[in-house]
Amino acid sequence: NSKEVREEIIKHGKDYKLKVSDLYVLFENPNAKADITLVCHYDTVADEHPQKKNICLSGNLLTTDGKTILGADDRAGVYLCLELAKYSKYTLFCDLEEVGGDGAELFCQENPYFKTKAFIELDRMNDNDAVFYHHISEAFEDYILSYGWQRAFGSFSDISILSPFYNIPSVNLSVGYNYQHSTKERLDLEVLERTKERVKDMLLEFERKNLTR
Repeated sequence: NSKEVREEIIKHGKDYKLKVSDLYVLFENPNAKADITLVCHYDTVADEHPQKKNICLSGNLLTTDGKTILGADDRAGVYLCLELAKYSKYTLFCDLEEVGGDGAELFCQENPYFKTKAFIELDRMNDNDAVFYHHISEAFEDYILSYGWQRAFGSFSDISILSPFYNIPSVNLSVGYNYQHSTKERLDLEVLERTKERVKDMLLEFERKNLTR
């Protein structure tokens, strides 16, 4: 459940400056050069989650036996954020995105002067989407699209709250899941790993580009 995932996130934060609130966890990495905040959410739409015996792997596709959702929305994003936190100055793990973004709202309330150059959320279906919710920086959007992502349109996510509150550019990138919120949900592990490598490259390159609005 979300509580257990949150506890694992906190354990992984031992190498960073850690801020733990009721509905979010923030890693700060002073050693990272990329002044970007990675974002994901650790809640899902279901209270029950699959046990290992219910998870099926066929080729690159991870699914369940059809009795529960997989929870890749957005546990896939949590995995990526944990893997990539070493390359970004901040990594934000939110709760309750699925019921309106309460975690992101609380983060804004408790950190009104938070500064970062951009938010990159890892919470998008498909394999190559880039969803820009608020068009704040054309240079940032061009930078993201230069890595081969295709502009797409999406519904609500945490950056729908964070980006306008701080007036900071943001994007939501595909992590490889489809049929989310249903027992047909699946995760393409090849896409997941490809996203990890692409975002890593983007983070390592970001500061050299010295992007401005």
